[in-house]
Amino acid sequence: MVRKWIYAILNTQITKDESLRKFDTVYPAAGNGHTAVKLTLQELEAAAGAEGWVDVCKEPEGE
Repeated sequence: MVRKWIYAILNTQITKDESLRKFDTVYPAAGNGHTAVKLTLQELEAAAGAEGWVDVCKEPEGE
């Protein structure tokens, strides 16, 4: 079971949501300035190692 979980984590594509671009800073994984990490978009990109930006509200093409 643990191997399957590790495989899933290691083979997950990480992307950033387009809607985040309207903010100067973000608080990943919820929270606010008193309870979470405050990051700039550049810091988020570096920390996440994301592969690109996507619009998570857009319907997939062909559907």
